[in-house]
Order: sequence, then structure tokens, then C-alpha cells
Amino acid sequence: MLRAEMEVHCSLARFDNVALYAQGHYALRVSARAECSGAPLALGGHRRWRAAPSARAAWQPPPSPDARSCTTTPVLVTYAHQQHALDESLWFRAELGVSSVRDGSDGRPALRTEPIVLRFELLTLTVAEAARAQAEAAANSGPPDRSGRAIAARLRPVCAAELRLLGASAPSAVYRPAYAPILFDEWHWCVAHAVVGARLVGLRVHAPRSPLCLPRLGWWRTAPVSYTHLRAHAVSYTH
Repeated sequence: MLRAEMEVHCSLARFDNVALYAQGHYALRVSARAECSGAPLALGGHRRWRAAPSARAAWQPPPSPDARSCTTTPVLVTYAHQQHALDESLWFRAELGVSSVRDGSDGRPALRTEPIVLRFELLTLTVAEAARAQAEAAANSGPPDRSGRAIAARLRPVCAAELRLLGASAPSAVYRPAYAPILFDEWHWCVAHAVVGARLVGLRVHAPRSPLCLPRLGWWRTAPVSYTHLRAHAVSYTH
């Protein structure tokens, strides 16, 4: 069975409040999963472009090897049509099944992989709840909480939007992103401007678990077998 090692990238540029029902702190929690199997994708890294200059160039590793989601920095929404710059990027890694292999228009093989679903959860905390959280944090630790950890720890999901990525294209060595506005429901009318894309970084062949014996040649072959010479190919996703 042929498996594709993929990297899924997502960059969040801006958060626009169209007509949110309540004032407060808002953030986005992003996760990804394989559509057919439902297996969550592992978080590969996260980068905040508006962070300190020393931390701006490098990708930050996930907080734990088992991390499956990433939450953006909360923003304070106080009036309608307010815009906030997010400038955050993240990527996931996955091993997906390849459903078909065909010849592309350029003569190279084109792959169709299992679709990927990106999930964007809108998290919120009202102004009154944030004030209570900061007051409790100040009472417990003494100095005021200027980092916003007390607010980030109490954010709760109120709605979610999903973006389905179809894996089908001729491979190339170029990463091809696509703009995708993330819209939420009428009770939480806001827009997150995202740029998403994916690329193929490797192929792997999974043979049957039982060894295949070839008596004439006198050797055994087991799975998996890696093909590193195909790592330069890429697959673009369109929503």
C-alpha cells in the first residue's frame, strides 16, 4: 500500500469582527484530521510573526509530541467592524493513503491522496469573565497577569468552521498556497483570513505484515520500504 507523507500549512493573517454578539476576547484553535480515517494530524510547529525579533525567524516546536491543535493569541473585540492582525503560521504533518496514481500532463506521476479537513474553532471569553480571571490570578500570584495566560486558559469554544482540502494535482517542487476566508455562523459573525496549502514530502510503501519469501533468490522482504528520491515532489490542495 502506498502512503504519502504530507505537510499542511496554514497562515492566519487577520481577524475581522463583522457583528459579533458580545464584546470580549477571541481566539482561534486550529486542528486537522484525515477525512476518511478521522485520525488527527500531529502539530509540526507554530510561528508568531508579531513576536519579538529574536523569536520571529524560527519555527517554535509544539508544546508536546502529542499536540494536535494550536491556539492563536487572544484579541480584544470591543466594537463592530474591528480588525485585528494575527500574523501567525502553523503546520501539521500526516501520513495519508494514496487512492490513485496516474500520469500527469508533464509526464510525471500525479497522486490523489485522502482528503484533509482543517477545523477552526472560535474561542471566546467575555470582558466580565476576563476581569474576574485576572483578579483571581492577581490574588493567587501577587503581580498582575500581563501575559494574558489567565485569559487564554479560560477561553471556551462557541462555534466552529471546517475547510475541506482535496488532494489532487500533478506534483511539483513549488509550494502552492491558496487564500481561504473562514466564515462562522450568524450568531458569531466574523471572518478569519487564512492562506492554506500542502505539499508531499515523501512516499512510503507498506507491504503485507507477513514476510515474502523468495526461495530462488534466497532472501526475505518486509515492510516498510522508503523511497527518499521522491521527496522533491509536491502536491497542492484546493478547497
